[in-house]
Amino acid sequence: MTTGRFGGRLWCSLLVLPALPLAALAAAPAAGQTPGPQAATLSPDEADGLVEQARGPLVLDRLSSLSPEVALSLARHGAGLSLDGLSAIDVDAARALALHGRLGGDVPENLDVDALLGTLADLAGGGDEEPDLDGLERLLADLNGGGGGESPDQPGADGDDSKGDGREADTWLSLGGLRSLSPETAAALALHEGPLLLDGVRSLSAQAAAALAAHSGELSLAGLADLPDDVRDALADHDGPVVLPDALLAR
Repeated sequence: MTTGRFGGRLWCSLLVLPALPLAALAAAPAAGQTPGPQAATLSPDEADGLVEQARGPLVLDRLSSLSPEVALSLARHGAGLSLDGLSAIDVDAARALALHGRLGGDVPENLDVDALLGTLADLAGGGDEEPDLDGLERLLADLNGGGGGESPDQPGADGDDSKGDGREADTWLSLGGLRSLSPETAAALALHEGPLLLDGVRSLSAQAAAALAAHSGELSLAGLADLPDDVRDALADHDGPVVLPDALLAR
């Protein structure tokens, strides 16, 4: 069967696709992509400036660390975001990135970031708790001044402000430098709306896989070295196509 531009097949109740088109979304800067600075760190003000200037995907693969405050600033970006230089990510920064593409306008100056991160932790759930997606929508409505979870109005590479039905696909997030995910980090990232590229992850626990299954949209795990039965079964609950290595699909 096929799903839009992603060709795939139904396998063990899990829609899986070979590691082809999705991984290419976060490749080196191409036409319409905005390369970031050469520095390995950013301040929130610098991140705000990049978001204001960017048109189309923003590539920040030089970053080696990411604070929750910077992640929150980058979450305002309304197009693809590549952070492949991160080899690890703080769970609070992952929670802030869950808002990527759905924050409109500036982050309020009086925002209590610690309180926001605590709320996001509660909404993400984890373990036996399902994520509170309705609560997330209410939070986004508050943050956007009652505007709901709408993406910020940023033009794409062609200068067209209209995203149409492809808006969610435009807000892909790539964290290709991560080699593993804790269940808590997986639960935080699962709140992200749009394609989620985790192509550096080599192994995944059943708990982390179950947390990722709450994500809705394309999920790329093209770097997995193995796919135990419990991980496969957990990913089978994911709502959307899952990209896996060809070698695992052949087994």
